[in-house]
Amino acid sequence: MLTAVCAACVVFAASCFAQTVAGVETRGPDGQQLVLLAEDAQYAAVLDDEHSVRSYRVKPLLDAQPHYDLVLSLQSTQPLSLSLFSKAGDKEAFLRIQLPAYANAALAHHIPLSMPVEAFSLELLGSGTARLSSVEVLPRFLGWSSTTTARLSSSLSARMDAQSGQPVQLDFPPPQDRALYLSIALAKTGTVRIHAEKTWTASLKAGSYLAVPAALLGTKAFSVQSDSVFLDCALFPAGGPMPADLYSLLAIGAQGKPYDLYRWDVLPHTLVLDFADYAVQDQFLKRLAFFAEKPGFRGRLATDAELAGLHAWNAHDYPVWTLCSFYKLALESGFNLNPQELELLDLLVRYGILVKNTSGSLSEGTGAIISIARESTPSLRFLFANHEASHALFFQDDAYRQLCQKLWDDMPKTVRQFWLLHLAWRKYDIEDDYLCVNELQAYLVQQAASDAGAYLQRSVFPRLIQAYPDTAQWLSSVQDEVIAHANTSAAMLSSHLYENWGIKAGYFGRLR
Repeated sequence: MLTAVCAACVVFAASCFAQTVAGVETRGPDGQQLVLLAEDAQYAAVLDDEHSVRSYRVKPLLDAQPHYDLVLSLQSTQPLSLSLFSKAGDKEAFLRIQLPAYANAALAHHIPLSMPVEAFSLELLGSGTARLSSVEVLPRFLGWSSTTTARLSSSLSARMDAQSGQPVQLDFPPPQDRALYLSIALAKTGTVRIHAEKTWTASLKAGSYLAVPAALLGTKAFSVQSDSVFLDCALFPAGGPMPADLYSLLAIGAQGKPYDLYRWDVLPHTLVLDFADYAVQDQFLKRLAFFAEKPGFRGRLATDAELAGLHAWNAHDYPVWTLCSFYKLALESGFNLNPQELELLDLLVRYGILVKNTSGSLSEGTGAIISIARESTPSLRFLFANHEASHALFFQDDAYRQLCQKLWDDMPKTVRQFWLLHLAWRKYDIEDDYLCVNELQAYLVQQAASDAGAYLQRSVFPRLIQAYPDTAQWLSSVQDEVIAHANTSAAMLSSHLYENWGIKAGYFGRLR
């Protein structure tokens, strides 16, 4: 029946497509006006049991455009069959697809403009009603979203939840570009499963976003399932540093560059540099590390000769104010930074962490940077990623920072003495109260909250006793109190992390 009706309208185009359809918004590329024509213009936007098929013509003809979609917004109690025609005189459609029912509101169906389109028809598949509310040409979209208006790409197949009418499974075609990332958010707290060349899972708090680089999805078709309905699930172009869940970037193989650059999906103003090895990392960050945190060096620019043979860190973190102070001092004093430090400055300005004023001076922007290196073992990369991400959050979450400060201020004297000894042994400047508070929280939440005390007992106490034999008796006497305080404090911090950011101590990434 569909083919016969469409053919009739094509043959008698002058009568079938004579009037502008009432009540349907139209927009072409870049906001150009479109005209939508039909035979019965007053009622053509509605399909029902009596008029289950409607045919339309678009003026002007829509040219094929690789980065744009034809977008039909429809509210329907039943699935619809859509047929697209390159010319109004064509008797055969070049594409026939089924559009799912969506009765909650208008659903914008994105159909790739792979061929010119001048006419299309809709058929209601079952007893019910449907209404066409707009016909537009919009930038390419691949996925599902309901954050503003509901939209769905026809390139996907979707399995809808029977109660809500929202998708709980989406099947994607193979990713065409490694510069894409998959963005996922759930309407309710639940678990996501990505079935690609490997299967990945993530537990997501309602409304929190997970970003998975396409490089982790492989080159084949993949599906995404959830035990909650999707708020968003779509592929987007990165348009700069790739947004990534912290653990997804750990799983991506080396790209053969000195470093790979990402944005942490939890705090997108945080740049993550994944260096090839410690030597490359030192070229970019060693002088900055001594300027920021090392006793005897803080606040000044050490020369290469001074730094030779000294160890910085195996992973790094810096807020905007430290970065701004470092580069302002270098520029104002005429200090010769190395090429890698100048490259880092360009990145910081390009992505808004620092701002270069018209006078050439620098001021603070927004965000932070953290780094890890591929020379670290997988277990250390996991630990360092958690540790450094906690610093990025400390820099940017005022409430978290105040909670950490209160833990430090209220700490029993013996517990604080332990932490000062621990941080001094690690070569932090313990005269800097802010630095001590920041490192305290990082060592508490770099592993699961329940493991904080065990980490100190297993890894820290034995090393301190070895480094400071004369404190062995004292350390043994305070160990139980320190461990109990660490477990309680880590649980408090982890609770804040989950309630505000959807992450937990020891798990600053969500992907498994």
